[in-house]
Amino acid sequence: MKGRSILFGRPFLLSAEHVVLVLQYRIALHALSAAKRRCDSCAVYMNARVQIMTAQYAIAKGRGLDRTLARLAALATSCITLSMPVNAATPLVTSVLPLSLAIDAATETVHVCEAKGFRVAVAIVDADGVIKLQLRGDGSPIHSQGFSFRKAYTVMSMGPMMGADTNGALIKLISGFSPTLPAVATSGTPNLLFLPGAVLVKANGQAIAAIGVSGAPKSVDDEVCAQAGLDKIRSRLTDTSPSPN
Repeated sequence: MKGRSILFGRPFLLSAEHVVLVLQYRIALHALSAAKRRCDSCAVYMNARVQIMTAQYAIAKGRGLDRTLARLAALATSCITLSMPVNAATPLVTSVLPLSLAIDAATETVHVCEAKGFRVAVAIVDADGVIKLQLRGDGSPIHSQGFSFRKAYTVMSMGPMMGADTNGALIKLISGFSPTLPAVATSGTPNLLFLPGAVLVKANGQAIAAIGVSGAPKSVDDEVCAQAGLDKIRSRLTDTSPSPN
């Protein structure tokens, strides 16, 4: 199955590989925007620039893609509208998830999973995909710590721009283009993991963090526990703007 876009006034079919490359390009742009809010000289900013240049090169020259795709990539930052509900511009995040709420959410997540007999690890990332908190429940699988971060990173990096609040919803959305697209995207982009088990944390309509969970036998159960962690703090998310210095 292929996604459909409008390019130069005419329908244009995107294969799964095409869509992955454009998604990678958009993720790099998001990382660059986040880095510029910190400082233009910091390492993360330069790393994001390298990601963009790498994506540009891959799209323009690699994998047998034609000039039309190269033109599509070049226009990705000029508001080309894909058939996916991608937001043209992610709003500047002005709120943060306080550490106290992150601790409460992570603790509740572990407790809810433990009550169901699941041993899990939890990772909470901020709006830039940086780890805010990690909590490993007693007896959780070795891989669960890394997977919980990757799940949280995935929904934080792609959820806001695609209108998905959970990894489950995100997977359903991009699978509409090709059933194999989540697996292809996972293998082609560092830190992405398209498995259920993560939810966005929003305040005043903005995504300010994400909760990722791993360790339950079924990933859908991870997501249920992540949702419980979010529900624990939801009523306290009305105003999380950082205090002035």
